[in-house]
This record gives sequence, C-alpha cells and structure tokens, in this order.
Amino acid sequence: MRMLSRVNKTFGKGFALTTLLRNPVLRDFSRAIAEVISPTAAAEKLLAETAAVPADRARAPQKIIALNNGLAYRFIQRHLADEYSIVDVPIGTEDDIAFAATNDFAALAERVVERIMKAQPDGPLVIMSYCAMGIVAYEAARLLVARGRTVELLVILNATAPYYIENLGLKARCIRRMAQVREAVHYFRVLLAMRRRGEITTEMLLRNYTTIRSMGIADLLVKLKLIEPSPMPSDFENLLEFPVVVKKMFAAAPRRVERIDCDVAVFRSKDMVQGPACPPALGWQDWVSGEVRVCNVDGVHSEMLTENGATQIARDLVDALDRKQLQSTGLVTK
Repeated sequence: MRMLSRVNKTFGKGFALTTLLRNPVLRDFSRAIAEVISPTAAAEKLLAETAAVPADRARAPQKIIALNNGLAYRFIQRHLADEYSIVDVPIGTEDDIAFAATNDFAALAERVVERIMKAQPDGPLVIMSYCAMGIVAYEAARLLVARGRTVELLVILNATAPYYIENLGLKARCIRRMAQVREAVHYFRVLLAMRRRGEITTEMLLRNYTTIRSMGIADLLVKLKLIEPSPMPSDFENLLEFPVVVKKMFAAAPRRVERIDCDVAVFRSKDMVQGPACPPALGWQDWVSGEVRVCNVDGVHSEMLTENGATQIARDLVDALDRKQLQSTGLVTK
C-alpha cells in the first residue's frame, strides 16, 4: 500500500490496488502505469528501462543467498513470489567446524565469501542469515562491498549487531538473560509437544541443548538403552553446534567498527524483550549507511522459521525487495 501511494503521488494519478494485484511483476506494472499516464518523459524512460531487459532475464528469479542450512528457510521459499528464489550456501558442516578449529574469524568470513561468489558470480546480492549467522553475513557483506560487489539488502533474522550485547550495561544484560530463560522454557514446551506427537525422538529433543550435547548425556542414555537411538541427518549436531563456534571465533577477533553501504531488513520476534536490551533495529542502524527496515514476526526466536513466522517473513521480504526494484527505476525513493 505504501508503494502504491508513492506511485500515485509521483505521477499525480489514482491507481487502484487492483492494478498492482493484476500486474505483480515490475515489468508489467510499469507498462500498466505508462498506459494510463500517456507518453510523458517519466513513462517513456520507465518503459525504455523495462523493455531493455531481455524476456528470459526478466523472468529469472532474483537470488536470495541464505547462509547456514538453507533447508531451514524452506517455509519462507514456499511463500515467496515467483521472482525470488532462496539459494542455499551451506555453512556449519563438519569440514567447517574442523576449519574453525585452526583458523580465525577473518578466515571463516573469506571462506563464506568464496561460497557466495560461487553461488552468484555477478549482480546485486541479497544475503539472508538467522541468529548467530548475522555477524558472519555482515562480515561477508563488508568484504564483498570492499571488492566492488553491490550488496542490495542484508536480511537479518533475529540477530543483534556486532558487539551490541557486549556493550550493554549490567541491567540491560540481566533483562536480556531473563528473557532468554523464558524463551528456553517455552522452547522446551514446544519440543515436548513435538515429542508427544511423534514428530521428534527423545534423543533429538535432548540434542537441541548445547550443555547436554557437550556433556554427552544423550549418548550415555542411548548406550544405557534408556532412550532409543534415532536416525538423524549426519550434520544435525554440526548445524546446532556451529553458531556456538562462530560466537567464540568472533569474540576472539580484533574489534572493527565499519559501516557498509547497503540496506538492512531486520526481522525480530515480537516476544523478544523490548527496551534498551533489544531496541527495534537490534543495533544494526550503526553498521550500515543505507535504510534500516524493521519487521516484527509473531512468536519467539525458535518459532521464526516455522510455517506461521515464515509466512510473515516472506510477505515483508517480498515487499522490501519489490521496493528496492522500484527504487532502481526511480518510481520511489528511500
């Protein structure tokens, strides 16, 4: 609706919402506008720009690079428009964990950059990350921009900006910790419900917790035949453990504060603690020079990538990406 309002203001017309709904693709919407406003200079320029795009290229979906187990984003992909496609750039494999044991955070970021460039050798980049992978996405984006690549949008799912938590005062950190405890209790109830429904096994439930994994409690219970072993993906524990590894690597890295030239869309769970401990943009306004867009998603952190959360994320993500496309044509400004 904001986009349609801006178009109407720009051209002094009253385009109905049905015009946008019937022409959801930018190319078709541009033509619909031009047909109404007659051959003005703006319309001719807009038509020339859209017509100059080859038909096969216009239909190619824009890639959204997803860091760390893109399978987790499958619900988001299900609700994305046809113009956008999530590309999985795996990070957190057994090989990555072995690499992390003998390398620093800068080397890890370089490794991620290589994978991103392989997945998308050219063109503007949209990079999406969840939780602890947010700092990896930022560092990869910084390196890419420094090398001349355009990062059109950094999509952050419930991740605070670098050093934000470390810079909090004692009171704010205590408030945040209490909120995390409440969420952990809620998440355990969710897992218990899934266990009762037979969606996960007891072993999988236990392995979701770092302390239990590190102490080998689940393995011991399996050996004692107190719980049944369950077939799990070979990288299941790696994907759970890698965010912990990343946080340790980042904490040991030299501090660097540098804004990068890109926009950021921050998706945060509504049930996340409010106030100084978790401001709306989660501190990202200090790390990019572009526009910062904040979108709230129902539920807690662990529910963001479920069906309900993914539906909301996909809707607002498409809106943000469509807005970027319109900005590139001059139809809307920041």
